[in-house]
Amino acid sequence: MTDLGYLLVRLGEYAQGETYLLDGLQRFPYSCYGWNALGVVRVHTGRLQEAVEALTEAVRCDPEAPGTWSNLAVVYAYGGAEQQAVEALQSAGALNASHPAVVHNTLVLRGDPAVAGSTPDLFIPPLAG
Repeated sequence: MTDLGYLLVRLGEYAQGETYLLDGLQRFPYSCYGWNALGVVRVHTGRLQEAVEALTEAVRCDPEAPGTWSNLAVVYAYGGAEQQAVEALQSAGALNASHPAVVHNTLVLRGDPAVAGSTPDLFIPPLAG
């Protein structure tokens, strides 16, 4: 269920993806990529507090995932929690400063003119085969 929900989120089918993610996470709550995908769904559906909760669970599950930390920074920034956004982005950078989402989001959230007009990216990792 989690894999199907994850795939639907990658395809932009957020409502349907959320249904399967919730079912899958209820059955197997240790799916780090599932929690991250659920956080992405909740950002896209405007539920920032619920996105923070899902991404916090994802970070608890895998604290070494720079993309998840980057997503958490984006959500905090959208919610106006600047200090938490900075801290989450620092955690992401400490894990992998060259990760594409971390690089892009750092530039966007700092207001770098090189990415003027860009929006932050939410990262959904590819599933390992």
